[in-house]
Amino acid sequence: MIRTSMRTHAQCDGSSAVVSATASEVDCHPGWFGEPANRLFGWLARPAAGEVRGGVVLCPPLAVDYYASHATYRRLAEQLAGAGVASLRFDYLGTGDSGGRPGELTTLGQWIDDIGRAVHLLRSAGTATVGLVGMRMGALLAAEYARTHPVDHLVLWDPCLSGRAFMRQSRLLLEQGGAPSEPGARAPGAEVQSGDVLFGYDLEESLLQELAGLRLDTHPPSLGPTLVLTRSGTLGAKQSGWAEAANVEVGTATGQPELLETFLDAALIPQGTVDLIVDRIVQAHARRGPGPGYSTPASAPVLDQSTEVGNSSGHAVAERVCRPAGLFGIETGPGRDEAEFSVLFVSGGVQTHIGPNRLHAELARDLASDGVRCVRFDFLGLGDSPPGPLENIDCMFGPGNLDDLRVLSDLAAPDAKNLAVVGLCSGGYHALETGWLASARGVVAVHPSLDFRRSTGREHLYRSDRRIWIPERGWMAWLDRSRIGLAVKWHLPAWAWRALSVLRLQPDYAGGIVGLAAEGTEVVVMLEPHTMRYPWLWNLRRSGRAGLRVEPSPADHSLVECEGRAEVAARIRSEVLRWKSSLPAR
Repeated sequence: MIRTSMRTHAQCDGSSAVVSATASEVDCHPGWFGEPANRLFGWLARPAAGEVRGGVVLCPPLAVDYYASHATYRRLAEQLAGAGVASLRFDYLGTGDSGGRPGELTTLGQWIDDIGRAVHLLRSAGTATVGLVGMRMGALLAAEYARTHPVDHLVLWDPCLSGRAFMRQSRLLLEQGGAPSEPGARAPGAEVQSGDVLFGYDLEESLLQELAGLRLDTHPPSLGPTLVLTRSGTLGAKQSGWAEAANVEVGTATGQPELLETFLDAALIPQGTVDLIVDRIVQAHARRGPGPGYSTPASAPVLDQSTEVGNSSGHAVAERVCRPAGLFGIETGPGRDEAEFSVLFVSGGVQTHIGPNRLHAELARDLASDGVRCVRFDFLGLGDSPPGPLENIDCMFGPGNLDDLRVLSDLAAPDAKNLAVVGLCSGGYHALETGWLASARGVVAVHPSLDFRRSTGREHLYRSDRRIWIPERGWMAWLDRSRIGLAVKWHLPAWAWRALSVLRLQPDYAGGIVGLAAEGTEVVVMLEPHTMRYPWLWNLRRSGRAGLRVEPSPADHSLVECEGRAEVAARIRSEVLRWKSSLPAR
């Protein structure tokens, strides 16, 4: 159980004001539920006092909206619990920390059944009334479930009008080279695979067709109080049945562009909309009970702290909830067999522990069947770890992250020569730093951030023990801040960059990485093809240091494209198994 006091972050108007925190405490329980063949992962938030007014299942959106809405769903869940309403946020089968893989799903009914399993979990604990909240495609899935199953209330939050429209939008964004929340997703004009239309979900064509057929019907299901929140505050003519129903309230979903149509690290929680939803849900439960203050004792539903899940080879591996260094994490291992080698996965940006498009979750399960123990976690203030700094940059590169990584590496593998560290983007930067901290056997840095400098606005993040920190050069800082300077930077010939490197007049992007390899840690750096051409990385590409390999990556920056992500995963797995095989015989 994790007990936390609710707090809020910056509001969606762009201000840095902090909304007053509520004093109510909530109990948060993570774990798995459902049948052995369909293990779902969820987080239950409930009043610490144990008495509840009702329950709510939070149906997550799909694809990139899933990642962008994570912090908002967590805020909503904890705020509901503070108001006396138990809430369960969960991952559909084949997504997040739940069992299965997207490619194993064949019908939409499997995800609809997942909503039913979540509802059953709340009802089995004595929660008298249970409602649903869904955002975007999660709203369509919630409405689809409500057509054939009784629910006490329903909230459709910025619902997609149809699955076909959502998939068309995803396909257009992919064809144009990316999405607001996933910069540099692919090269413009690259061929789009069928499984890529949902940004990294490698789904069967049959399921894609069913998703495309979802739509808000002209006639709403017969159910209890319903709140439909759209960006315009109105519904179109095709949804007139919803607008005219007596039990349906139509309102405005404020703050959605600031939540979904920006980079993930700039997304802002739409606090006004969260408050509105909490208020309407509390009212709905009050109408079902004897009065506004009505509540009943309810036991905490059983969420398993450990489970078995299958991997891509069909092998069952063991997973358990862990809290390394006070953070939230998942440990995956070969089960009863003792693992000889460990991997620490470090997430990049504001991504959660499941990794970019679930890379860490799926790769950890595959490596577990190879006898490798894997740990994936969330940094302080990100994902499901305790609250941290209000600014995302402070969470992504916080000075305390190095202390956490030192503890994490010791917990993952007491013998550092049995440890590999893997990360993407800022996670790649931290993987390299962890290599120094732990003297790890190997590091795989995928598309690492190599320009982390003590520049304006980042002075408070500086630590003298950062080894991959780039020393600031005044003239380079000027180049980066002006259009003329950027033009000069891009047009300097390679021989000029080599000369600057020899004279130590440019920031040394290679020094910390070459030094790490010199200390005996094998380093593999995967750079995007266009990054490989950066002339100022010449000293990294041409270092010639034994134990350091710099190679072009086969994937887009955020590993959205299924085929490229699969190849990156295969390369990482190959390196880890090579390092594992080099261990002395026991």
